[in-house]
Amino acid sequence: MAAVGIAAEVRERPLPDLLAEVQSGHFDLAVTSEEAADPQRASERWAGLVDPWFDALAGLAAQAPDRLEKRAIYGEMEQIWTSALPALPLFQELRVDVAPEALAGIQPTPSGSAVSWNVYEWSFSVR
Repeated sequence: MAAVGIAAEVRERPLPDLLAEVQSGHFDLAVTSEEAADPQRASERWAGLVDPWFDALAGLAAQAPDRLEKRAIYGEMEQIWTSALPALPLFQELRVDVAPEALAGIQPTPSGSAVSWNVYEWSFSVR
């Protein structure tokens, strides 16, 4: 940062203190880890810090009955996020689950648990 003219004081903080300070929004720069695989949890984390319409859409997404509707709402939220830019994602962990095309009922889980969480709903379709 000094190379581009920014003076910084770097301090390590206990996690609860850091999270409380970040939640309050009173900081110039904070580098934290952020679990963003579950869009609902990731959205709730930023309630009150982005834009009032972002908060309203987050509530709608949580109540949406299906994934297609949720996806459309999260798309609108992403546009608000990009405009407000309350945080800069430094990197994202990519998770990929692979299954045969004939396997029906498989649903990825946003929480990072095993893809087999709903194995009782799986079945193979006959072509």
